[in-house]
Parts: sequence; structure tokens; C-alpha cells
Amino acid sequence: MVRIKMCGITNPADAAAAADAGATSIGIIAFESSPRFVSPSVVTDIRSALPPWVSVTVVAPRMEIAARYDADVWQLYSLPKTPQDKPIIHAIRVDPDLDVVSLLKGASISKALLFDAYHPHLMGGSGHRISDSAAARLFEGECNIPRILAGGLKPENVSSAIRMLSPWGVDVSSGIELSPGIKCHAKMKAFANAVHNAQF
Repeated sequence: MVRIKMCGITNPADAAAAADAGATSIGIIAFESSPRFVSPSVVTDIRSALPPWVSVTVVAPRMEIAARYDADVWQLYSLPKTPQDKPIIHAIRVDPDLDVVSLLKGASISKALLFDAYHPHLMGGSGHRISDSAAARLFEGECNIPRILAGGLKPENVSSAIRMLSPWGVDVSSGIELSPGIKCHAKMKAFANAVHNAQF
């Protein structure tokens, strides 16, 4: 089963819609420069709209910021040096110089790797896709850690991406939005249906 993370959730109504659509996790953005930024005080209301089987993942540049939030999982761009009491997803922006072999061998304290398209100014949510050739290198072969595909996914292309790469999970943000931080509930359902249909 391909897991679905719907990221950039900013309010309880969108959180509830994500759960209803079939998301296994929602993402809360802790980058203050992002239009999808949510302060720690808002997370309680968002979490209250979720059933217990949908986890809250806080997306942050580093552990010290993520630790301010009520989260089940941390998605970090800079990893701590020692294991923590939360599962950590290592978020990686894929640029042409990425050393895939070393990266996959060096995954240590991470519970999963998330690959997103590189953007010079944005840490996710850009709507840009990883090139097919780069994605093929990242998802080929066996790996002892789950790999999550992000970057430019939407209802129209997620099925083909799953069939081509067989990721452990997929992450979507801008592809299910009306505007940055405001989700389209119909697109959320369409995305989850496309993920489901790609597996059967």
C-alpha cells in the first residue's frame, strides 16, 4: 500500500478533508517564510480534526524548530547528530550533483527518505517535479529505508509516477490546492483515488 501524505495543511477543515480522502499523514509547515506556515499554537485545533490513525508530520529546517510542535513525526532538511524520540523523515532536495549511492548507504537515524524537486528559494511546495531520469536513479534497486516521492505530484500524474517508481509513499501539497495553504477537497479525493487505482 502506498502511503499518502497531504502537506501544507493550515486549518482543521482541510485536515479533516485529508483524513476523509485517505491520507495517512498530514504535513504542517514550520518555515516562517512559507505561505503555508502554521504556528505551534494552531496545531492543537488541526489535530483535533483528525482521527487517531492519521499522523501529524511537522516539516522544519532542523530539529530545534520541529520540537516546538505537537507532532508524531519530524520531516527535517538538516538531521540531528544523534537519534531522537520522534521518527525522522530526511527531506532531500534533488539537484543534479546529488550522490545517490552515498545517500542511500548513509541513511542512519532516518526512518524514511523524502525526495523533492530542487528549487533555489523554496523548501517544498514549488509544484516542480523531479526529472524522470533522476527519479529513476533514486528509486531503483533495493533500499533498507522507505522512500517517499514528492515534487509536482497531482491527481493527473501520480498514478503514472507510482507505476514507474513504486515509492513507499507519496507527498502532495500544491497539487491539491486552490491557493497556497488552501486545499481543494475535490482534488484531495481525486489524488487519493488516483493513488489507490495505480495499485490495482
